[in-house]
Amino acid sequence: MILGGCISPQQKAKNEQIDAQKKQQNEQLAAEKNARNEQMIAQAEVRLERAKKNASMTCAGILACNKAFSLAKIFVNNNADMRIRYSDDNSAYTHDPMEPGQIGLKITKRPSLGNSSIIELDASCKGISNREQDPALYELCVKKIENVYLKFMAIF
Repeated sequence: MILGGCISPQQKAKNEQIDAQKKQQNEQLAAEKNARNEQMIAQAEVRLERAKKNASMTCAGILACNKAFSLAKIFVNNNADMRIRYSDDNSAYTHDPMEPGQIGLKITKRPSLGNSSIIELDASCKGISNREQDPALYELCVKKIENVYLKFMAIF
């Protein structure tokens, strides 16, 4: 029986039980979401690591390496969201990304055995470090970086 906004002890206990069940369900849903995010992050990290390992190439001979590096610099210019900030005979890099999801690139050429050189691409994305706070932005960055690395390898 309810009188003037008052509730019976039985109704109060029932309401508290319902509230506890809702809280438990919300906690379970949050735990499941966190587990899915952690799994997505782990899978993305593996994909990113694999793509990064493949984003380098070895060239043989000074002329071939100079040509390959020139193509790599053009690639950086055409595929980064930011403009090139610095470029010389052995490296080129863009400004740091300013907006979430933007890509910045760096290309380096370093000597290897004999007349060969190794040309490596390194990509960065604004927001990739916020994986726990913004898993969707993290996944977007991973996909964009992965795509850039795959496109880079396709030109060689």
